[in-house]
Amino acid sequence: MSSKSINATKNIRSLADEYLKNDYSLEIVDVSKDRQQAISNKLIGLPTLIRVDPKPSRIIVGDLSEKEKVLKILNIQVQ
Repeated sequence: MSSKSINATKNIRSLADEYLKNDYSLEIVDVSKDRQQAISNKLIGLPTLIRVDPKPSRIIVGDLSEKEKVLKILNIQVQ
């Protein structure tokens, strides 16, 4: 995994732990080992986060370092 992917993984885990507690499932796919995932999800950039549930799905490309932007795109309410 690239340093950008490692940072994205750390960032999404941190946000999910803080705002979603135990109410989430996270699957990390290394597309260099599973190219079919990249093809089937039509990935155009890496790293990519795909939220599949709740609908509608959301896609974010990048290292997820902009906390407020990520929360807004994922529709996570800050309390």
